[in-house]
Amino acid sequence: MFKDGDASEGEALRLDRSVASLILEGIRRYYPTERQDAVLAAYAGKYVALSPDPVLRLQEITSDPAEQRFIQDIDGRTKLETVVGAARIPRDKARLLLVALSQAGMIEPADAPMRRLATPTPSTTTAVDVTGGPMVLPGTAALLSATQLALVAQTVRAQNYYWALGVKPDDPTEVVDQAYEALARSFHPDRYRQRPEEDRRLAQEIFDRLTEGHRVLRDAARRRSYDAKLGKQRPSEVVVGQASSGAARELYDLGMQHLRANRHREAVEAFRQAARMLPDQADFRAALGWALFREAPADARAGRAARAELLRAIQLDPKSHRARDYLGHFYAQTGQADLAIAEFEKLLELDPSALDVADEIRRLRATH
Repeated sequence: MFKDGDASEGEALRLDRSVASLILEGIRRYYPTERQDAVLAAYAGKYVALSPDPVLRLQEITSDPAEQRFIQDIDGRTKLETVVGAARIPRDKARLLLVALSQAGMIEPADAPMRRLATPTPSTTTAVDVTGGPMVLPGTAALLSATQLALVAQTVRAQNYYWALGVKPDDPTEVVDQAYEALARSFHPDRYRQRPEEDRRLAQEIFDRLTEGHRVLRDAARRRSYDAKLGKQRPSEVVVGQASSGAARELYDLGMQHLRANRHREAVEAFRQAARMLPDQADFRAALGWALFREAPADARAGRAARAELLRAIQLDPKSHRARDYLGHFYAQTGQADLAIAEFEKLLELDPSALDVADEIRRLRATH
């Protein structure tokens, strides 16, 4: 219940669930079929579109994987009746979820089909790999520590919008959308609602910077104006690059600490941010690939993403000991002994004194 009047004294109450998830729970408990029908009447015969406001659209509303996938399938190009009929969750659950999405402001009716905001997918070909791993459901990635948030905020302040979103100047709007959706979701205010005030402030600052960059780069006229402005700022790029390099190295070192302590989710996030800052640093890519694999060694999708990162690291630096070592162990632990031996032999060529590598080759040959 909300009442007019002055706020009560003392520290503000922090909800352990997001506002959208509370709305969903309230609707589950108190919205009978007739009330649900009244909400969905506004969508009858119309397309179900995601809200253009990212603060609303990217809210955390459910932790149920099936319901999350249902939301991800909403593309603005499908009418209400088809959305409900084609749902891979029970019809009554789909209707209820649509009611909650509408009441939380996450969706809205549209008279014409909308162009879909791209769902983030794995990528190893862009100048800066936005996701750095398998596609994750909203809210499943590890939160950044206070130090990591500060480092990301520091570099986001200094760098241009292309760097902030991890896209190239000639990338089309679809790529900009994809990059934004992946990154903005990670720093949405919902995710840091229970963290200290400073952490929440930094996450909000990063989110706002990403959102402003998205608005500029997806608008052709604003992008041209921004490019012209950037063209006059070239002399400062070296200084900015140095600042970014230092922050990336600190994130990488934090990631290695997490990795040694078997905190794989935290390591993945640290390495992912470091790799975004310095996309051509082979060791960062190699560490990210290994952390992705260690986080979910039985997940085939994670394995493919991990292998892609490790191969990318070797492509960047064929003499990277770390990349060769991680890739060899990846192959060994996924039952690909021949490939593992080949990688370890290449590593031994780079460092003939690596006795542990020679021992691993003998072990694999003896058991293969």
